Amino acid sequence: MFDFNDQMKNLEALNENIAIKQGCQKYPHSKIKVGAVLFKVDVSEWDDGSTSISIDEWIVRSIKRKRGTQTPIGKSCTGYEYGDTAPLYVNVTAKIKDVTWVRQSRKVNDFGWSKSIPQYYKKQFQVGERLPNGIFTTPLAALKSALKDNERMLARYIDYRNRETDETEIAEFDEDITHKTKSVRLLKSRIKALTKK
Repeated sequence: MFDFNDQMKNLEALNENIAIKQGCQKYPHSKIKVGAVLFKVDVSEWDDGSTSISIDEWIVRSIKRKRGTQTPIGKSCTGYEYGDTAPLYVNVTAKIKDVTWVRQSRKVNDFGWSKSIPQYYKKQFQVGERLPNGIFTTPLAALKSALKDNERMLARYIDYRNRETDETEIAEFDEDITHKTKSVRLLKSRIKALTKK
C-alpha cells in the first residue's frame, strides 16, 4: 500500500542528505530576520589568464508564505500536512552594484534595489532548512567552501588529463589546470588574509 506520509519523509531525508553532501550550511530560524547579510564567493576565470574572486553579499529581503496560502479572511486550507499554516520562505537577493543595487536618483549616495532583478540573483529557501548551495553566514565559510569546490575540480581536471590521449585535449586540460591552480592559490591567500584580521 502506498503511504504518502512515508514517501514525503523519505524525500525530505534524501534532500537533507544531498544538502549535507553539497556542504550547505544550517541557518537557525531564530537568527533569520529581514536585512540579515549572507555571503557567496564568485570565482571567475577569464580567457586572458586572469582570475577574479568576489565575495557577494546576499540580503534577506523578505520572510513570508508563498502566494495563494493567504486569503483576505485568514490562512487558506493548504492541506493536512501543514494544518492551518503554510510554511514560511526566506527570500534572499544578491547585492551587486549596478546590477541589483542601483542609483535611485541624482542625489549623493541615493542607492537602492533595482525594480527589475534577474532571477539568477534571487534565491528562496524554507525557514528551518539549510541555506542554498554556496551561500554562508560568514565570508570565511564562503571562501572555505569555494576553496573546497575548486580543489575538487582541480583534482578532477588532473584525473581527466592523465586519462586523455589526444594532444589537443591534453593541451586544453593543461590550460584548465593552470587556471584552477591559480584560483586555488588566490582563494588560499584570501582566507589567510581574512583570518589574520
